[in-house]
Amino acid sequence: MSKLPSVIVDTSVLRTISPRNPGPEIGLLSDLCGDGKLALVVPEVAWNEWKTQFAEAAKKEIEETTQMLRKVSRRVGMFELEARRECSSFADILDAARDSLIADHVGVINNFPFRMLHIAEGAGKRVMDAYFAGKPPFKQLKARKDIPDAFIFDACESFASKHPNSIFVCKDGPLCSAVAQLGLKVVHSFSDLLMLEQIKDLHNDPQFARWWANHFSDVVKWMEHNEDEVVELVLQDELLSFEDLSFVVPEAPANSRNFSIIDVHKIYSVEFIWDMAHSGGEGILRVPMKWNCEVDIEFQIPNEVGYSMPWYSIDTDSSSDGFTRANGECELELHADILIGYRSKPDLKTDFSPPSSLKVENVSHADTYTSGSY
Repeated sequence: MSKLPSVIVDTSVLRTISPRNPGPEIGLLSDLCGDGKLALVVPEVAWNEWKTQFAEAAKKEIEETTQMLRKVSRRVGMFELEARRECSSFADILDAARDSLIADHVGVINNFPFRMLHIAEGAGKRVMDAYFAGKPPFKQLKARKDIPDAFIFDACESFASKHPNSIFVCKDGPLCSAVAQLGLKVVHSFSDLLMLEQIKDLHNDPQFARWWANHFSDVVKWMEHNEDEVVELVLQDELLSFEDLSFVVPEAPANSRNFSIIDVHKIYSVEFIWDMAHSGGEGILRVPMKWNCEVDIEFQIPNEVGYSMPWYSIDTDSSSDGFTRANGECELELHADILIGYRSKPDLKTDFSPPSSLKVENVSHADTYTSGSY
């Protein structure tokens, strides 16, 4: 039997998660999973229901966008012919890429810290026996609409037999009642889950973890209101700390590769995307941003190019594997998540108060300036 606390998550709770900005509770739970302190599992039926929800949401958005573009393309006299043609062309592209776009959207599920709990052996027979007998979680005899919940109930029962410390997170009242009869602890949200002593004890600082989850939106609002102070930190090169840094070098020769930023000379503009801010762990704010700057860049160009350009020069002595090293200076738009440390030591017994200080989490330049895309 496993002593690791395990959390079984129902579809009713999964539906509350924003796919692109899941919130601080998921961030904290992800940290615990990453540290091997907790396991988050989703019954296969719930997992498939969640995937279907994602797919339907993406399909609806694509259809609405396509319809709007088609409508614009037919507005003779209101829009120029070229603009209407472009709208029609883009609608065709969306139609053609519908399946791949939906698949990409559904693929976001794999970024969450959940593990799928496969249907247990013999589950089908047990569910049908309960179906004809009207046993939990069926509310009455032959209630077909309860069949998905019956498979989730069976998953909870089978899993809990090997993981007695399991907790069930669910918003469906009847299913909660049925699972509670199995002896599992039942809560109705991730916030409630983080309040359990069993989970709080897993944090290094459980009191701050709870405060961080409760006041995360207040922290983001305060940061956005005091954006100038955050910009000052960004402009201090020695404190830069980014994750998922990416950029495009459109002027580079075709098929160039291995782009790396060597130095940043000037920063022309900085933009934070506050509505996509999320928790990078307790006390760490992770904010997507983009900025235009002048940089020194190193990359490799195919040997057949064989010449320098005004903005870059090649090192003819560095040719290997069909490529030659090049160095240059150009203006780029960089995208990354910046990590901002919240180090105010708040009074955890009170409501949110502004921090006394901010700090950008330090990493080495080797970690900061190593990735790019063409």
